[in-house]
Amino acid sequence: MRAGRLNQRITLEKRTMVQDAFGSATPTWSEVATVWATLTRITGREDWANDQVTTESAVAFRIRYLAGLSADMRLQHNGTTYEIQTILDPTSRGRELIITARAEQ
Repeated sequence: MRAGRLNQRITLEKRTMVQDAFGSATPTWSEVATVWATLTRITGREDWANDQVTTESAVAFRIRYLAGLSADMRLQHNGTTYEIQTILDPTSRGRELIITARAEQ
């Protein structure tokens, strides 16, 4: 993977449970890593639902291999939160990962 193509900064986050002042568990997101990535737009569409325009966009981020990632994490890119759909190792050599994700509404 060529470093010059990794021109987007993304932050990977995982859900953690924190105890609030009343003793109940509250879900929060904690940062796992901030890495360089290549962004590829897969799909995008707008639709009308309940008299409102809804948008949906799917993207793929290619990053250097990072152990411990899972589909229950999310990522941040340019102020947008993305829900991770799949994490693929295209070469099966542990060099890079392709993360497909959808923007959260």
